[in-house]
Amino acid sequence: DFDTAIRLDPNDAQSHYYRGQAKFAKREWGEAIEDYDKCIQFDPKNANAHWGRVLSQNFKGEYESAIKSCDALLALSPKYSNGFEQRGFARMQLGEYERSLQDLDKSLELDPKNWGALNNRSVVRSACPDAKYRDGAKAVADATKACEIAEWKEPHLFTTLANANAEAGRFEDAVKWQNKALEDPRYVKDNGDEARETLKLYQDKKVSRLTIKKK
Repeated sequence: DFDTAIRLDPNDAQSHYYRGQAKFAKREWGEAIEDYDKCIQFDPKNANAHWGRVLSQNFKGEYESAIKSCDALLALSPKYSNGFEQRGFARMQLGEYERSLQDLDKSLELDPKNWGALNNRSVVRSACPDAKYRDGAKAVADATKACEIAEWKEPHLFTTLANANAEAGRFEDAVKWQNKALEDPRYVKDNGDEARETLKLYQDKKVSRLTIKKK
C-alpha cells in the first residue's frame, strides 16, 4: 500500500513514483503529477518520474509545464527520442509550429521508427492553420509510415492519415480512414463525437485545422 509507505516515510521517492504510476493508470493526471513531483524532489535523476510527469501534463493539457518537464528530462537523457516527441507535441498544441517541427525532426533523427513523432509531424503538416507549414504529400507519407510501424493497430493514427489525405485533396481516402477509426469501440468511447464531426468535414471536402490551446 503506497499510502501507508508514504505515511511511514514521506521522503521515500520510490513510493511516490509507484503511487504516481497507479494514479496515471487511472487517468488521475493531477494526483499523478503531484507524486511524480515528490519523487523528483527526493530523487532528481529519476528519469522514469520525469517521463511520467511529462505524459501526465500533456494529457492534462498543461502544455507549458510539459515543455519545462521535457527540458528537465532531456537534460538527464539528451538522446531520448520520446522526450523530443512529447515536447514537439506540447509546442504544437500551443501554436509553436516551427519549434514543434524542430523537436519532431530531432526525435526522428534519434529514432526513425518513433511513430508518435511521425504522427505528430503529420498533424502539423496537414492541420496547421499557417499554410507555410502544410504539405499534404509529406503528411500522408508520415502518417502512412506511422501506421506501418504500429502495424495498423492504433485507430488514432488512422484519423491523422485521414486528415493528411484531406490536405492532399484525397477526400474519399480521408472519409475511408476516418470511418476505419470509428470502427474501433475503444476509440469511439473516448473520441466518437469529435471524430464524427471531423468525418462531416471530409464529406464536405474540408480539412480539419488545429486550434491553439490557451497557455
